[in-house]
Amino acid sequence: MQQPTEINWRGLFRRTGRSVAVLSLATAITLSATAGGQREQNAAPNAQDQGTRIDIQEGNSVDSGNGDAATESQGGQDQGGDTNAGNAQSDQQSQAVWALVDHPKDDQIIRNVSGIIQDGYVPVGMDDTGDAISVLYAKSNRVVFNRWIIQEFTDLDNLDRDFSEFLLNGWTPMDISVTDAGLSALFVKGDEDPGITGWRIHQVPVEELDSVFSIFEGYRQDGFLPYGVSIDHENNQFWFLMVQQDRPEGAEPARIAFNGFEEGSVRDGITADIENGLLPWGLARGERSTYVLYLF
Repeated sequence: MQQPTEINWRGLFRRTGRSVAVLSLATAITLSATAGGQREQNAAPNAQDQGTRIDIQEGNSVDSGNGDAATESQGGQDQGGDTNAGNAQSDQQSQAVWALVDHPKDDQIIRNVSGIIQDGYVPVGMDDTGDAISVLYAKSNRVVFNRWIIQEFTDLDNLDRDFSEFLLNGWTPMDISVTDAGLSALFVKGDEDPGITGWRIHQVPVEELDSVFSIFEGYRQDGFLPYGVSIDHENNQFWFLMVQQDRPEGAEPARIAFNGFEEGSVRDGITADIENGLLPWGLARGERSTYVLYLF
């Protein structure tokens, strides 16, 4: 796979304050949908004559069990050779505020992911790296849920409808991953309606990544926040999942940061960002670099 062009992250990081005119979605490469509220019927979730349907599964429960599988987060290494439990020794796993784990695609992956979640972690980021599912976990009470699922969408012509169907059924998308077959998405679900009113996928060519914070700010003014990021290696693009949610009148949306870490500096980089008050919120793994979205 082609490696994206190296980015001058020192110049990019924390440039979150720009304001821009309303984005022209006609010129941006986007996939749009409306979910929830009075326009729910537009997604036609029960239509049987619109191509291949995605059958929504119940997901994997995380509200029971003893969490023994969480030892996965103590022993592995990320692609840069860093220990995946951030800012903690292995005998202090309960105190780690984040973890990055490459889960092999085997029959233990559901048990392993659920075990880490049962230890109080939220899966805030996910990337399919081919041989493994890389998951970024964070200690956070921002998302309350009791089920999770990773769904692959192979019919991108119907992605608008199929992705929206999950949202209309109460699932919250946490991250996306471009795959050879299409697009995978990590969803979580709780007892409360997440209040999602819309979503977009915005594609940014690597050579134009210096415009990303202007793009984020334009979406932010319309109530959208980036909930996921992935790298399309074939087309040398970043894909950003933008999610719009109801929020109390007058409440300011969270601010956004985006950072990249070269091989060998992932652990120290994420730990330093968290110490600076940033909450991990999305993950993309490159061949030599790891990229993380943050909210704060």
